[in-house]
Amino acid sequence: MSFKSIGADFIKKYKENPKVKNVRLIFISDASADFKKLTACAKSVGEITKTLNTILDGMATDCASCSLKPLCDEVEGMRELHFKKGKAGA
Repeated sequence: MSFKSIGADFIKKYKENPKVKNVRLIFISDASADFKKLTACAKSVGEITKTLNTILDGMATDCASCSLKPLCDEVEGMRELHFKKGKAGA
């Protein structure tokens, strides 16, 4: 068993989804790595992905009533995408 073979299997599985165009897998095995910071970053990325999925699923465009507003504010251009989608569906 090696990182190379495990990584290749992960990448192959991701690419079974036709919407996945590129995959980069990074294994971090250094005990001195800042795993706490990496975990916080992963959580933030997960929340941003959730927000984008919500927008793309056609959520109403009332930002004042949305619990995801702080994330939208954090990611440049997200509101613009949101409102374009809202107007296209109206």
